[in-house]
Amino acid sequence: KKELFTKIDNLTITVPSKWLAHTIEKSFLNKCPIKLIYNGVDLNIFKPTKSDIYKKMYGIENRKIIMGAASVWDERKGLEDFIELSKKIDNNYIIVLVGLKPQQIKKLPPNVIGIERTDSLKQLAELYSNGDIFVSLSREETFGLVVVEAMACGTPVIVYNTTASPELIVEGCGKIVSAGDITGVSETINAMIKLNKEEFRDKCIRHVQMWFDKEHIYKEYYNLYKDVK
Repeated sequence: KKELFTKIDNLTITVPSKWLAHTIEKSFLNKCPIKLIYNGVDLNIFKPTKSDIYKKMYGIENRKIIMGAASVWDERKGLEDFIELSKKIDNNYIIVLVGLKPQQIKKLPPNVIGIERTDSLKQLAELYSNGDIFVSLSREETFGLVVVEAMACGTPVIVYNTTASPELIVEGCGKIVSAGDITGVSETINAMIKLNKEEFRDKCIRHVQMWFDKEHIYKEYYNLYKDVK
């Protein structure tokens, strides 16, 4: 791989996070220009979307929803940490995890609802919008698209202080907690829920509009292509 990559003339590397840029700077590719361009989301789809269908379906209309989502749930994405979190929350809360396999759903405790992966972006936007808070307990992210999608739907977030996750949020959109500190996550959830979701909603949406709008991202790639070709 090193031989092939270093043979390419005029190679510019694009990265979706500052963390990944710093990682590449420590590799054999550090002689190449590195351009930071965040991943983008479609704000025509990912926006506050009213729907109580899921709350009614699962009988959780009167409970606060802690949302989590991943395309593949494994140790890196924090499934076991969510299980530990479920032991620290009271009956006012319910955890809803999207993207699980059927065999994973069967093993969940009673206060964790598992939903299989959906290919419907509209359904995903509805799920994000239903959440009172979105929590990412992932320890390895080159970006963290689900975090941005949730904020685009007006839902505040909590992330671990690892890899690229912390750079996605600013004050007023969410909080950063030390990786593995489940007690800290639980306490932060309680503090944020007390403030009410509406305290964060507009700041989350404006932040995504400023930094992660896919139309803006496309223009950045187009301009880069014009500059280097």
